[in-house]
Amino acid sequence: MASGVQAEDEKAHVKRYIARVVDSSPSENVTAADIASRNLQRLPSPDRRQVLDGLVKEAPKLKGIQNEVREHQAHLHRATRRDAQLTYLDKAWDGRQNWANPTYMPRITEKVSISTTAPLTTITKLAVKHQIALPGLWQPGGELHDAAFAYGEHILTKDKAAAALRAFKLRIEKLDGPDLGPCNNETELSAPESESEEDRAAKRLKHTIERSPSVEIGRRARIPSFDHRDKLFSPEQKVPQDADDDDEYYVALPDDASSPHPRLSISPIRRDPSCASSIIDDNVAAAAPVDEAEPSQTTSQRAQQQLQDPTAQLTDDVLNLLLQHITRTCRTPGAKVLDPLYIQVDNEKSHQPPAGFTRVCESNKVIYIPLHHQNQDGHWSLAVLRPEQACIEHYDSLHSRQRESRIQGCFESMLDVHSVQLSRMSCPQQEDSVNCGVFVVCFLGFLLNKLRFPTSLDPAPTRQKLLNMVVDPQHEPSTSTGNVTFRKGQRQPAASTAQKFMDLGVQVLETGSGPSDVLGASEHTPPRTLQSIPQVRERIARLEIDIDTLSARLDPLIQRNAIFNTVPRALAAMEEALNKTPQFGTPGSFWKSEEEAGRASNLLAAYRAVETLAGCDPQGDADEIATLQAQLDTARAELREARLIFKELANASLAASLSLVQESRRGE
Repeated sequence: MASGVQAEDEKAHVKRYIARVVDSSPSENVTAADIASRNLQRLPSPDRRQVLDGLVKEAPKLKGIQNEVREHQAHLHRATRRDAQLTYLDKAWDGRQNWANPTYMPRITEKVSISTTAPLTTITKLAVKHQIALPGLWQPGGELHDAAFAYGEHILTKDKAAAALRAFKLRIEKLDGPDLGPCNNETELSAPESESEEDRAAKRLKHTIERSPSVEIGRRARIPSFDHRDKLFSPEQKVPQDADDDDEYYVALPDDASSPHPRLSISPIRRDPSCASSIIDDNVAAAAPVDEAEPSQTTSQRAQQQLQDPTAQLTDDVLNLLLQHITRTCRTPGAKVLDPLYIQVDNEKSHQPPAGFTRVCESNKVIYIPLHHQNQDGHWSLAVLRPEQACIEHYDSLHSRQRESRIQGCFESMLDVHSVQLSRMSCPQQEDSVNCGVFVVCFLGFLLNKLRFPTSLDPAPTRQKLLNMVVDPQHEPSTSTGNVTFRKGQRQPAASTAQKFMDLGVQVLETGSGPSDVLGASEHTPPRTLQSIPQVRERIARLEIDIDTLSARLDPLIQRNAIFNTVPRALAAMEEALNKTPQFGTPGSFWKSEEEAGRASNLLAAYRAVETLAGCDPQGDADEIATLQAQLDTARAELREARLIFKELANASLAASLSLVQESRRGE
């Protein structure tokens, strides 16, 4: 009890002492240390001892207060420098919206971190000193633009701003020439107070990028890949732990939790598409890609490297190579497939028709166009354009209404029409953020070969199949490789039961040449049979659902086609009959009078006028109906085969069970 009272007395004395120290104001001749000492010496000896003992016990709290004070002082210092940098940037760029691009810096506020403003300030000062136009930094090829596109979201974070500073300093060094000393271009801008923070921001760099070379016709500029051996975790690269809670620190995270590590996206503009490029046209000579970083590496070698890496996103030259092979081996000769970078969807300035686009639209009823969405992680999708109907079928493995809106607006501008009808087509969806190019190649293969789209695609075997196509240019895809099918029609040798299982996606081991081997087995029931039956049953259920879905889509199209195309077909038959009919008064004519013959001609002309007014098209939905009908026929054939295999499996399982019963009886 006495110890408790003594502790309370100590706290009371400490509080009174601190209050006296706080109330005393320092002057020119009296420091804060003198105030603390004087107030302590004025206390009686017993009270002084209690105060000292109490201060010792409260030392951890006082140390915490001291740390808070230091952090607050550091925050005020950074905030003052940040405000000065914001003022300078606003003045140099003639407004905040010019240097804080709303597209790539959407989260910019008054509390933006100095780690972002410091490198931007240094870049601006260097640009002004060397008379470099500031707006060009945000154009494709500029350091700020390329840094925003480096990896993750297309947002200029503090790390990307530091990367832009390093790239810009390299650019300045090249402009000043080799005679310039390594630190000469930083002397005037490197005041001790400002250089430290900007250098620290540059040292926080996690991924380095190089500035994109200027765009040249027939060349592709490649951004170098990451080098994970660059002493990323060396002591001088450590991030100082002085982040302020009030500052806005943010990093770009992948859209999906299963996304791979940040990767450099494809450069938004690689070459000048000055003329329409059809992949299958022999008279259009494509310039060989030039790779300054790896001059000896061919497109085929890059394709093999990217296809073997499950986390690699296909670049435009590799995608072009794969589309060439698909087009060359397809069942639709003469299909018009455009170059992957021919249409720039996300660049509003390029929404004017490219050179040759009008000619391509006039000479083709259906055009297959790979689309590169540079503002959305370099995503790839496939558009099927029908210029006469001003409609687009969009096959996207990651559906996005924002992308669809951009595509619609782009083609409305290029086709110079009031409205373009865009249809979102049902297609397999990817579960990551890197296999979009692989899916586009598969989509084109399915369309050109008039094959049914599967419900899903497994990227691993698909990449292997595409790799085989690259390694062996004469490779012809068959119908027995997983769930990816590009071509059909060749007769295959009679497949064994196990091979049929693998065609259906059932993993089994071949133990005999046919069902007879299984029926004659005297061993126990093979485990593969018990495991295969549920898989085949599931496959049958999926095929039945697919057939119902295709039928539901096909029946309305047939009815619609019958309504809108009955008159055109009747008119075509009537016109053919009139052309074969002799005129009135000639031998063989069946006209009763010249007036009757003229009435028939007038009737045909009137029907033609009605057809033109109603916009009837004899072709109509015939292409889509034919495609769906082919897919439906394929699905029904697969269903029949699956049911046959299920019957063989059931018989094999029954035979194995009977043999087990016989063995058990012999054992008894």
